[in-house]
Amino acid sequence: MPLEDLPDWLPGWSVDHLGAEPVDVLFQLHQVSMVFRLRLAGGTEVVVKARGDDGRAASCVAAQAQLAATLSTSRGSLDEAMWRSAAPALPGPSSSR
Repeated sequence: MPLEDLPDWLPGWSVDHLGAEPVDVLFQLHQVSMVFRLRLAGGTEVVVKARGDDGRAASCVAAQAQLAATLSTSRGSLDEAMWRSAAPALPGPSSSR
């Protein structure tokens, strides 16, 4: 996909949230969500996944805020806290199977 075919919102979002504008599209996928792998000015490569707001945005932001609060009070490593939040019924990453 040529850079000029990116959705109008993506370059500005990239600058606001990632600190640089895209200079190359490395891949693009569009099913329910749109997924772009971009190379930013300065060489950093990122993947951006976006989908239209179907009413889930508020609940997703609330879940992310809860995860952030959990991580800020967690005594374990970031990896372990994320694992517990994402898959509480599964053994942790350092557990033997």
